Amino acid sequence: MEKFLVISEVSKKQGYIFKTNKLKENIGASTIIEYITEGLPKEKLAEVLGKIDIADNIVNAGGGNSLFIVDKEDDAKEFISRTTRTVLKDFPGVEFFMAYQKFDYDKDSIIDAIDEIYKKLNDKKSARASVFRKKSYGIEQNCVTTGLPAYKRYDDVFLSRESYVKREWSKDEKQDKIKNTISEVIEEFDKGRGYRFTKEIEALITEKGNNSYVAIVSLDGNKMGQKIQHMKDEARKKEDKNNMAESNKKYIEKLTAFSNNIKEYYKTAFIDMLNVIDKNHDKVSESLKLKDNIMPVRPIILAGDDVCFICNAKIALECVNLFIESLNKHSVEGEQLNACAGICMLRSSYPFDKGYEIAENLCKNGKAKIVDSNDASLVDFHICQGEISTSLSEIRNRAHINKEIELNIKPFYINITEVENNSQQSSDETRKRVITEKDTFNTYENFKAEFKRIEQKTKDCKGKIRKLRDVFPQGEEKTRLFMNKNMIADEFNHGFKLPKGKVNYGFYEVDGKKTCLYFDIIELQDMFLNLDSDIEG
Repeated sequence: MEKFLVISEVSKKQGYIFKTNKLKENIGASTIIEYITEGLPKEKLAEVLGKIDIADNIVNAGGGNSLFIVDKEDDAKEFISRTTRTVLKDFPGVEFFMAYQKFDYDKDSIIDAIDEIYKKLNDKKSARASVFRKKSYGIEQNCVTTGLPAYKRYDDVFLSRESYVKREWSKDEKQDKIKNTISEVIEEFDKGRGYRFTKEIEALITEKGNNSYVAIVSLDGNKMGQKIQHMKDEARKKEDKNNMAESNKKYIEKLTAFSNNIKEYYKTAFIDMLNVIDKNHDKVSESLKLKDNIMPVRPIILAGDDVCFICNAKIALECVNLFIESLNKHSVEGEQLNACAGICMLRSSYPFDKGYEIAENLCKNGKAKIVDSNDASLVDFHICQGEISTSLSEIRNRAHINKEIELNIKPFYINITEVENNSQQSSDETRKRVITEKDTFNTYENFKAEFKRIEQKTKDCKGKIRKLRDVFPQGEEKTRLFMNKNMIADEFNHGFKLPKGKVNYGFYEVDGKKTCLYFDIIELQDMFLNLDSDIEG
């Protein structure tokens, strides 16, 4: 029986979402992306097929793209035509792609057909027309956020059509109507608590001036491709060549369950994180000086294992830790779920698109640590000081006056999924290293303990401690002279659960290079708030 797979995908999602620093537009753009990915295709397919219930036509929906199956080629073409026409007409600025693939449901493996349609989609994206376009003829009023020609006066400012549509889609009535993942999470968490999830970035900052930092957090699930590949391999082993229709049906069910589970586990982790913030309400309110019962976290992207939120910078690290603690309780395909996160702490006036790019690069830096090892969850962060470059190596190299030392011990390990021996590793993986908690000093738990210890022991000499940010980069000898002169050396000659005598004036040798253990702690002074965790399973 001939059938047709149809795939839809939004490209360059983050660039569309973080094009401006206006939180309303970020929220509206994220809502639009989820609607275009999930809601709109379902609506158009129902129109084409002339029926309300299209559950049997959905292979996978969410997490950035959607996959459908139809019986007729004309239906596939009409489905694509109606959907793409609506996106072009109603959502300026969105890059949207669709493709379809024919296969024999009774003879061919749907696994091969899915691989082929993804290849076809990637080829289409690679061959797309240039995205360079003329912004203006120089005679129009320009949009205050995008610089594009203004479309309408809105809230006393001129907006392009793209910005106008984003703001319209950020409105509560629109959010309530389409019931996207973010609105579901907020509704499930709040339950009459009366929190306000703000649409103004200024509401998330502690105060204007030195404490005006927010954090963009980019979090992504680990080794998802390997998990999907494992699911495909297991399905292939069970394929019945004499009854491919049944085998294909079972694989669709398995793929749907996998996608739904990932979505649910990540939603649960986000809600668990919010619950702990709520339990720390008094401490958070006092420290962050927030008003009107504002929740200091604003979800922007909740698309399967792809998560992004903006929060007050002081709680960013704890938010990631709480999220991952909850996520680690779940498993798919027999493996514990792990994720890596990047946190870019920046002033509210810093370009959000650059901030997100830095956060994404920090997340990738964490993932690089587990490419050839057992799985683990890691977090990396950076405090922006007005950098123009988004390259992590460039940014961090500028902080190194003395090239013979290393100032950075990030990323921090939040969780390590340990293995007993290499025989437990699957044959398709070429792991060369086994990471264990016992041999890892730069864990988030150790970092928190040292932050608390240094904060308590040096509370009467904070000014001297802050000066270490400029002293550490000059090397161990200059640091020794400074610490001895100010009588603070004893507190920096041990720590991070390292053997006695191995830490000298805050430096420890890692891979033959003097490494400063405390630069990150000093940098975070007055920018870190500990939250008491009480997540119940």
